[in-house]
Amino acid sequence: RARTLRCEQLLGSGETVQRTHGACDVGARPATVERCMESDCSHIWVPLPWSACSLDCGRGSRSRVVYCEQLLGNSTLLRIADAECEAESMPARSEFCNALDCAAFWREDAEFRECSRSCGTGEQFRDVVCRQLQASGSEVTIAAAMCPA
Repeated sequence: RARTLRCEQLLGSGETVQRTHGACDVGARPATVERCMESDCSHIWVPLPWSACSLDCGRGSRSRVVYCEQLLGNSTLLRIADAECEAESMPARSEFCNALDCAAFWREDAEFRECSRSCGTGEQFRDVVCRQLQASGSEVTIAAAMCPA
């Protein structure tokens, strides 16, 4: 609570005259503010900043620390057991992030097949496919024209 104070002087006639605050005895001045409701407050969840995302694209994840605190009557914060806070109102501790399609890339689809010659210089072939990690987190085959040359 707070209140406004005035400096007044009582004259011999019984009349009161307002004075500047400097004219009054500072030691006799009543308090203008008093504490009230000094009981402990309810418990609150305190979320810390998010960590970096685990992936630049393709649906990564990130996390953060969330803990329970209580504001005490003396205006200090006290970290308390998570069970003391309402579980239903707890902020998320993890979430998906960077849900973006990644750039296309080449991936070997099989081992090299048998050499085309039994002597001299031959060739071996294998299949490669153009793949992409999508925002959903799944890796899919896409058209070869979408991959780097």
